[in-house]
Amino acid sequence: MAAGAIFPTVLRTNDNFRLPQSSWVALLSIAHRYEFTDMRERAIREVYDSGPSKYPNAQRANTDPDSDIDPNPDHAMLISAAEKYDVPLKHVVPTLAALVMREEPLTEVEVALFSIGMIVRLARARGLVTQNSYRKASITRSRS
Repeated sequence: MAAGAIFPTVLRTNDNFRLPQSSWVALLSIAHRYEFTDMRERAIREVYDSGPSKYPNAQRANTDPDSDIDPNPDHAMLISAAEKYDVPLKHVVPTLAALVMREEPLTEVEVALFSIGMIVRLARARGLVTQNSYRKASITRSRS
């Protein structure tokens, strides 16, 4: 039976309503499971689209302990949540890019969060980034 038969699928929140990122992820899980489409879309926006462009004073807000903006997001957890809750790729691309571009290798704990398909795609992307870095470095050295 569809959730709409038991629960309303349209839940609205005030745009000034704020939660920490971890709470938005929990709300995304609930909204996805019970098909609360408006709440799911809001949670996706809050979790994945809450960068500096959304909050012009993000630099200042990041130093505020009460801020709902995470200055050091857990990219692995965000990618894992995106896989579980069918978050559209357009929202996840910046998070994927951050994880692919970082210098540190993926940890065992991070890899355990991903599907096999995601592990393969991340490994391939990280390999291409590394390969391109080496090419650029060798071209720069050969010119000098």
